[in-house]
Amino acid sequence: MRTVLFDLDGTLVDSAALITDHLAGALRAVGAEVPGSDGLMSLVGPPFETALPALGLTAEQTTAAIRHYRSTYDPVAAEQSVVFPGVPALLDKLGAAGLRLAV
Repeated sequence: MRTVLFDLDGTLVDSAALITDHLAGALRAVGAEVPGSDGLMSLVGPPFETALPALGLTAEQTTAAIRHYRSTYDPVAAEQSVVFPGVPALLDKLGAAGLRLAV
C-alpha cells in the first residue's frame, strides 16, 4: 500500500501563533526576555534545546522553559491548532484514492 507521510505543524495545521504564545509564556516564567514577534517566529521549528540557549538562557532556564511550555501547550494543541484551508478535503481525496495517510 502506498503511504503519504505528512508533517503536522506548518503543513496540516497553522500552529505558529499557538506555539509562539505558549513559548512567550514559558520565557516569562523563567525570567527570560521575550523577543518580539519576529524573534519568536524564528524559534518555531528548531529544537528548543538549541534555540533557547542561543537567546542567552542558561541550561537550567532552558530545561525549565521547555517543561513549562510543554505543560501549557501540550494539553491544548490538538484543540486549538488551526487546520489550513483545504487540508480536510485533500486528506479525504487522498484517502478515497486508497492511499494510507500518516503524520
